[in-house]
Amino acid sequence: MAQPVSRHTRSLTQAVVTAVVLLSLIAVCAYLGEPAFFVLIISVVSIAQFELYDGLIQRGHRVVTAFGLAAGMMLMVGAFLQSAELVAATAVVAVL
Repeated sequence: MAQPVSRHTRSLTQAVVTAVVLLSLIAVCAYLGEPAFFVLIISVVSIAQFELYDGLIQRGHRVVTAFGLAAGMMLMVGAFLQSAELVAATAVVAVL
């Protein structure tokens, strides 16, 4: 039986280069300290959150993307600053 032909091919070279670049970025941010590492984390999580919202919009759901991204960032900032007040206020505003 013949193997199905994949429409998407994956380049090993591109995967290795991407991994090296991302690991280097993580190492540099870890070396620079907590604030730089937090900026990296908030960037990655915000991109993932945006992709989630984009997928929901493509499925026909109504999403307030800008507000959701802002609320997500504020929750992460509140957690980073260890501010229970900021996390609680952001959660209350996001739910209302």
